[in-house]
Amino acid sequence: PSPVARVGHTYVVRSISDRSFDVLAAFQVLLVDKRGASIAWRLLRDWPVPGAGVNPHSEVAAPQPSFVPPELERMATDDLEALARRIAQRVEVVLRTTATGGGAAGDARGGTVRVLRGWSLHWLLPERDDGSHYSFATLSHAYDREPDVSLSADGDFDSGFYGGCEGFVVDLGELALDAVPSDALTPPRSSNELARHAWKELWDLRAQQPTLADPRPRALSEAERQRLFALQLDRARAVVGHSYLLRSILPQEHDILVAFEVTAIDEYGVALRWKLLKRW
Repeated sequence: PSPVARVGHTYVVRSISDRSFDVLAAFQVLLVDKRGASIAWRLLRDWPVPGAGVNPHSEVAAPQPSFVPPELERMATDDLEALARRIAQRVEVVLRTTATGGGAAGDARGGTVRVLRGWSLHWLLPERDDGSHYSFATLSHAYDREPDVSLSADGDFDSGFYGGCEGFVVDLGELALDAVPSDALTPPRSSNELARHAWKELWDLRAQQPTLADPRPRALSEAERQRLFALQLDRARAVVGHSYLLRSILPQEHDILVAFEVTAIDEYGVALRWKLLKRW
């Protein structure tokens, strides 16, 4: 069973995330109330992760003090929560998406969407629904509704988030979305050799099918997975004017190939135009 948070107690946690991080940390509980807990923590060790490239967690920056306006410091908790709800409603409007090609989410063929940087509004939005994930299948930013792509705090696109799922994303270079071909036989005009090679790979990729022995398998065999990871298709930097190819396989949920273009970037995230190329 999970340990109970107790004031004054110190805990040790080992956290391992495939292709992302492997860390050992200690933390002490300073305060517990009905809204959560405040902790003090320090990193004990950070192990390298095979296939992860540069580990984004290898350097842990000290938290920076934030400026809190005096009028907020004087507000009662209930008033602060009411203010947060009003701001959250405005953020929901900002994140609202447009879609074309069908009335239901599963019928959408394209659209526009705003995706936030991870943690850019963590003080306001729940961690799992902070606007940094998006599903081209369900048209939702919620992590629990089949996410296909996310934007990290550093401005990188990522894909493939929970057990058995796989995602691959490749930068096609400076290319308008309308110029991205809609068939496997016509690779995009790109001087990037990786992009030309990945174009065929992501179109031809075949996901594993459920069986009676394994009703919920991994999206790909381990050999296929390692081969694609060797091509470094798991992450791409967001650049205005660039288009990207994304293959997202979520077993028993959806399997799609999408192209999207970054039309704007600001301190909070990106604006995208996208189109569905194929649904398996």
